[in-house]
Amino acid sequence: MIFFYGGASLITSAVKYVRSPAGLALLLLLLTLFLFWGGGWYILEVLKDSKEIDLEKRLWGIGETAASVRLNGQTFLLLENPATAEEFLEDLLDEFQSLQNTLKNLKDKNGLRSVLMIDEESRVLIDADNEFSIGEEYPLLALDKEEIRKAFSGASSATLLYKVGDDPFKRCYVPLYNSRNEVTAVLRLEASRDYFNDILRVKKHIYWIGTIVACLLILVAMLFYNLLKSLLKTEETLAMTDRFRSLGTLAAGFAHEIRNPLSIIRATAESLSDELPNEAEQQAFLKSIVDETDRLNHLLTQFLQFASPLPSQDKNARCDVHEMIPSIVSMLQRDFEKKSIEIKMNLESNLPHVSMDDKSLRQILLNLLLNAGEAIMSQGKIEITAMKKKDSIRIEITDTGKGIPDESKTRAFDPFYTTKDKGTGLGLFVTRMLVERANGRIFILDNNKSGAKVTIEIPIS
Repeated sequence: MIFFYGGASLITSAVKYVRSPAGLALLLLLLTLFLFWGGGWYILEVLKDSKEIDLEKRLWGIGETAASVRLNGQTFLLLENPATAEEFLEDLLDEFQSLQNTLKNLKDKNGLRSVLMIDEESRVLIDADNEFSIGEEYPLLALDKEEIRKAFSGASSATLLYKVGDDPFKRCYVPLYNSRNEVTAVLRLEASRDYFNDILRVKKHIYWIGTIVACLLILVAMLFYNLLKSLLKTEETLAMTDRFRSLGTLAAGFAHEIRNPLSIIRATAESLSDELPNEAEQQAFLKSIVDETDRLNHLLTQFLQFASPLPSQDKNARCDVHEMIPSIVSMLQRDFEKKSIEIKMNLESNLPHVSMDDKSLRQILLNLLLNAGEAIMSQGKIEITAMKKKDSIRIEITDTGKGIPDESKTRAFDPFYTTKDKGTGLGLFVTRMLVERANGRIFILDNNKSGAKVTIEIPIS
């Protein structure tokens, strides 16, 4: 329980402080893989140790059983008084043949790699495979000097499991007694490769299972990444919605307090302008008052749009791009002509309706076209292109203005961010909100020649 709550606390802290879904998913994936592979390696080592102990006991059992049933206490002259090679050849040939057959049967029936009978001087007395001559010294026995010494002292012993290349090795030494219960020789049994197949098979299975589990963990990490990304986005949206709701309440109060004096100021200025002759010097000042009150009223409207949560998109909303774009262009045509700005439309024929209401699309296009016009100081070109792309309509607005710096492209849609002297930084933010409310996308690209290209994609109705 402590481990569970500790792990839960760790994950909660990670979610709180690691804001990158990809980073957190990768961290958890690596941690899980580390625990899995570490656990698999530990289990394999425990299993190897267990198998090695079982193998050691098995070799001891084979050797001690053979010694007690077939060899120990028998009247084999070779065991009663260990002979030299010369004496062995002269007097003990029959006995040698009998013992060799005993060892060969022991080797074959138990699937051993080799079975030898050796003396205390590390000489081979009998070899089940007859690969060594009688009395021949076997240099490799020096590697097991301690195990042989222990066996001659009366206790069975075994070497540690080790590998040479890909071949595993393990040997067991069992003491052989004469009729007087004296250790006069040692039986050496060496396990064949077949004895290690269980360990190798389990190791192979663990590797395969580990690979499969690793692939599954990667898939789970990807799902976790997408889920976490969605949760963080939802959390961010909820936080922003709460902020908008609070600002909306505050802004509504300000709106009534500010708009009423603005309306009075504008009405008074217009009344004074009507009473004065057109050539009066005060007309210019009165016009400035009217223009500035209009500008303040526009800024207040944008702020209210930012602070108030947008109503949800009507699922049945539809808008005809072919009608909307020309109407907006016609509305702005005169202002653009004053700045020598040419506006060109390139609309693909038979475009389907988009899933957005007329008011939202009109505001989006107005904001983008007005921004494009402001980016062109004088004499320029704006091109509007509309085309179908799979399940959406793509609208591109390209201008030949001064363009957008690279550092501003990622922040252009942030609230209150602007590079204009008199800008509010809310136009593009509201535009993005309207596009995303319709499940669309908006992004900025460089124009190949100069200026900027703003692209919006709105789903087809």
